[in-house]
Amino acid sequence: MGTGALDTWYFYPKRQEHRDIVKSWSSKYELEPYMKDLIFTEFETYCQKG
Repeated sequence: MGTGALDTWYFYPKRQEHRDIVKSWSSKYELEPYMKDLIFTEFETYCQKG
């Protein structure tokens, strides 16, 4: 994943509350690039539950 990958994640979720969660996780881990895959995996899991 290149720079700006998280920017596209903001628009991936259809629901606003999901976008807010992605933004929250992204800002939390933005200084740890290795966390980006985990963020996306966790988000997918969240969407499947919700």
